[in-house]
This record gives sequence, C-alpha cells and structure tokens, in this order.
Amino acid sequence: MAVNTNPPHYIARGQRRARTHEHILEVSADLLYRGGIQQVSMDDVAAAAGVTKATLYKHFESKDKLVSACLTEVDRKHFDWFVDQAAKRTGGSASALQAIFLVLDQWFNSSAFKGCAFINAAIQLPNQLHPAYLAVLNHKQRTREWLLSLALAEGFDGPTARRLSSYLMILMEGAIITALVQNDLDAGRQAGEAAAILVERYQSQHLRDRYEQPGQIRPDA
Repeated sequence: MAVNTNPPHYIARGQRRARTHEHILEVSADLLYRGGIQQVSMDDVAAAAGVTKATLYKHFESKDKLVSACLTEVDRKHFDWFVDQAAKRTGGSASALQAIFLVLDQWFNSSAFKGCAFINAAIQLPNQLHPAYLAVLNHKQRTREWLLSLALAEGFDGPTARRLSSYLMILMEGAIITALVQNDLDAGRQAGEAAAILVERYQSQHLRDRYEQPGQIRPDA
C-alpha cells in the first residue's frame, strides 16, 4: 500500500496562501517605491502581482494596510541589507562609522535607488495619523539606535555618542535627499568626507578629555 506523503489539504492551502501573501507583498513594495504611494492603485497592484482584486483584498483589506505592511517589510529587508553591507566594509582603513557612507555611495550609484522609501512615504502620506506613518517612525528610530550603537562601539561615551550619531543621521538623510533631488551621485562620498571630519573632531576631544583627568599622562608628553 502506497504511503501518501503529501501534506493534508488544509496545510497545503495555508502554504499556498502564505506564498501568495509574500508574493503580493514583494511586488507591492517594489511598485509603491518606484511608482509612488499616491499614484499606484490597488488595480495596479493586482495586475502587477497577477492576482484578482478579490484575492488582493483577502490578503490586505485596504490600501492603507497594504502600504503599512510594505513599509514594514522594506524596513526589515533594507535595514538588514544595509547593516550587512556596512559590516563587510568595516576594517582596514574604514571604521564602522565610515563604512556607512561607503554603502550610501554604492546605493546611490545603483539603478535601484529611488530615494529612501520612508522619506518618500513621509511626503506622500496624507498626514502623520496615517497607519503607515508608524513604520516610517520605527525605521528612523531603528536607524538612530544603530548609529548610536556604532558610536558607542568606537569608544565614545554616552553623551558624545548620542551627539555624534545624531549628526551622522542628519548627514545620511541630507545625502539621500541630495542624491535623489539633484541626482548628485557623489552625495554619499561627500557626506562621508564630512562625517570623517566630525568623527576625527570628536575622537580628538575624547582624547583631550581623557588625558586631562587627574593622574592621566598624555601619550605625547
């Protein structure tokens, strides 16, 4: 007697639904990023994903919920990619804080770059009460916390690390806007040069503060 190794129908149905959900999410995220939240309709999403509108609404009951889910997914994937790329570029002459801007330079000079999905969303969403705006805030806060962790790992004390990471965040955001609006493909490199000046300044200040403490001997004394 042959043994049926196929999963039960309800499991197979759940797996198909999960694959369809993931497919719609992936297609929608790319479409909304490239086409714009206001410009892309649910009809456009259904056509691009190759599903009926009825199927689309079974997975996402409104466009607001679809946009929220897409931004959450983009946050996860893009953040993980960015952190991984920065880690690969850290070492040798490049510190973790400098590697950030090497990744920005790579991103700006790729065909995939259409600005930051979260800055774009903040502009395109009708107001900050929109349910998708939470994903924007979460992404920016997550980025701030990551920058802070890098500054702390470089040996800066808490207050200094917070100030430095805040300045680096502003440099990153400004570089993204400049690259998008002015099509300045050198914006990442230029922001990196400015960041290097900032980091060197704070490192020098950190050393001065350290060796001005009682009992400490300056290395050049």
